[in-house]
Amino acid sequence: MKNGFCGITLFFALSSFSQQTTPAAEAAAFHAQKNYLSAVKKYDEALVQNPGSAKLYYRRGQAKYALKKDAEAVTDYDIAIEKGYVDYEIYYYRGLSKFFLKKYQEAASDFDQSLALRKYFSNAYLYRGACNFYLAKDVDCIRDESWAISMDKKNASAYYYCGMARYQMKDYHGAATDLTKAIDLKKTFESLYFRGMAQYHLGEYSKSVADFCEAIKIKPDDAQCYFERGMCYLMNGNDDLAIADFTRALELKPDYKKSHHFRAMAKMYKTDTLGACRDFNLAAQAGFSDSKKMIQKLRCSN
Repeated sequence: MKNGFCGITLFFALSSFSQQTTPAAEAAAFHAQKNYLSAVKKYDEALVQNPGSAKLYYRRGQAKYALKKDAEAVTDYDIAIEKGYVDYEIYYYRGLSKFFLKKYQEAASDFDQSLALRKYFSNAYLYRGACNFYLAKDVDCIRDESWAISMDKKNASAYYYCGMARYQMKDYHGAATDLTKAIDLKKTFESLYFRGMAQYHLGEYSKSVADFCEAIKIKPDDAQCYFERGMCYLMNGNDDLAIADFTRALELKPDYKKSHHFRAMAKMYKTDTLGACRDFNLAAQAGFSDSKKMIQKLRCSN
C-alpha cells in the first residue's frame, strides 16, 4: 500500500512539474541537448510570452548560429544588444556570423567590441586576424594572430592565417615557416597547398612537389593543385611527369588554358614539336598571349 501511495504521489508531482514547464525552460533543455531546431521553436513561443527578454533573443541567436542560419542569428543578436544584452560573447558570436557571411569589416568591428570587454580572448584575436587577412590588412592580421598564438601555442588556424598574410606580402620564407607550424598541428589542404606555393617561389621545387602530393591526397579533384605540381616537375626537368599533371588538370578543368601552354612547353623540351604546336594553338585560341609568341617561334601551322 505504501509503494502504491508513493507511485501516486510521484505521478502527481511529475504531472504538476510538466504543467509548470515554460517554453523558455523547454527551449533551454533542447538547447542543452543540442536539438537546436526544437530549441528555436520553443524560443519563438517564449518570446511571444516575453518579447522584451534580451537573453531569449541572444539564446535563440545562438541556436540559429548552431544551425548555420547566420543572417537570422545576426538579427537576433542585434535585437538582444538593442535591448541591453552587453557581453563579450554576444559581440564575438555576432562577429562570427558576419564572418561566415563574408562581411569582414563588420565582423572585425564586433571582434573589437568583444576584445574591449575581454582583453585576453584568443578566439576574438584569431577571427579578427582572419578578417584582416581577407581585407588585405596583412600587418594587422599578423599582429592579431601573433596575439592569438601567444595565448594558445596550439592554435593551427592562427599559424595558418599568419602564414597566409606573409604569403600575400611575398615573404615566402616566413609563410613557409608559419604554415609548417600549422601543418604540424593540423594538416589541411589549404596549408599544404600554400606551403607548396611558398616553396615554389623559393625555388624549392622538390619540397613543393611533396606538399602538392599530400594536398592531392586530401583533395584529389583539384585542377589547380595538379597544375602547380606540374609546374614544379617542369622546373625540375621532369617533363613526362609535368605532361601527366597538366593533362590531369585539363581533364578536371578543360578550359584551363595555362595547362595547354605549359604542357606544350614540356612537349617542346621533349622535342615533340607537333604536340607542342597543337597545345600552343589551343592555348592561343583561348586567348593566352604567350602561346602566340611560341607559335611564331616554332612556326606552327594553325
